[in-house]
Amino acid sequence: INAEYMGIKALLQHTFGTPRHHPLSRPFVDHIFCFFWLDNRIFFRNYQVVEQQVNNKEVERSLLEIGPRFALNPIRLFGGLIGGKTLWRNPKYVSPSRARAEVLRNKKASKLQSKYEEEDKKPKKIKLKPDPVENIFYKQ
Repeated sequence: INAEYMGIKALLQHTFGTPRHHPLSRPFVDHIFCFFWLDNRIFFRNYQVVEQQVNNKEVERSLLEIGPRFALNPIRLFGGLIGGKTLWRNPKYVSPSRARAEVLRNKKASKLQSKYEEEDKKPKKIKLKPDPVENIFYKQ
């Protein structure tokens, strides 16, 4: 794991982990929480360990996804509770308002481009000034 993701790992361990020697903790494992880092998002899956008796001595274990499943899009990791020093920042995060503004900007640009293209397609009327030597060879 990269050093920059160690803070996120510690945050997830403290949030979803069971404290050691907690009175309600059990000495067996029947659920597994999985966190996957993919495309700058954290994907969460909850699995249950299912044991099936194959024969008298062997037990086959498998995982059954029981939910919930969700994806987290981390923006910043702060040093304090609600604020403080920024420990980590997602460089690929774009706020929704900035994304909407970019879409509007692109729409306006495409409308202007199509307007200019239409103006270029229209035939232009050219008004010529009268030429003083135009009738020089005609008899009057």
